Amino acid sequence: DLEFTQNLSDFFSFTGINSGVYDPRILFDVEHRRFIVISLHGTTPSTTKILVAFSKYEDPSAGWYYYSFDGNPLGDDHWFDYPNVGLTDNNLFFTGLMRDDNLLWQYSVIYQVDKRLCFEGKQTNWSYYSDVNNADGEKAFNLVPTHTAWNNYPDSKMYFISNVANGGDQYHLHSIDGNVGSELPIIAYQITGPQT
Repeated sequence: DLEFTQNLSDFFSFTGINSGVYDPRILFDVEHRRFIVISLHGTTPSTTKILVAFSKYEDPSAGWYYYSFDGNPLGDDHWFDYPNVGLTDNNLFFTGLMRDDNLLWQYSVIYQVDKRLCFEGKQTNWSYYSDVNNADGEKAFNLVPTHTAWNNYPDSKMYFISNVANGGDQYHLHSIDGNVGSELPIIAYQITGPQT
């Protein structure tokens, strides 16, 4: 049965943005019994935003808490695109590709957000990782969080998989272990697999 429907731009109008919203991702947090919606706004370094909404209850029609994250926190000439999302018990992770004005990928990023505070509508803590390299020293491409599909999330450790921008048989596994608020190392591994 359909529980909730709303135009994407109208849904995020509480953030002050009511047009140009795209690339939605929707998760249901099975531990907290809440929905999380992530979408993007802007395709320039000065307009790029990541919009995130957390449902107040299991019923998505019963209200939401809204957050907006700068898609260019380094203030360079890049904007955030192609989001991927994952959850641990305490954190929401979303990753993306940073593009230049010619739409070319330059580097990849990871955001780590304390989701517990967001489920309560409080000011959140978050971290941002922009210097993400593979085990071979090359820049990581298209990082995808790999949270579990079961009913229990890991406490704090998140794994990310990625391939190589131009294809090939090299795959990469990264991990972050810890919660927001500390400088966490990103561990990288390289795996040889089928040609893409």
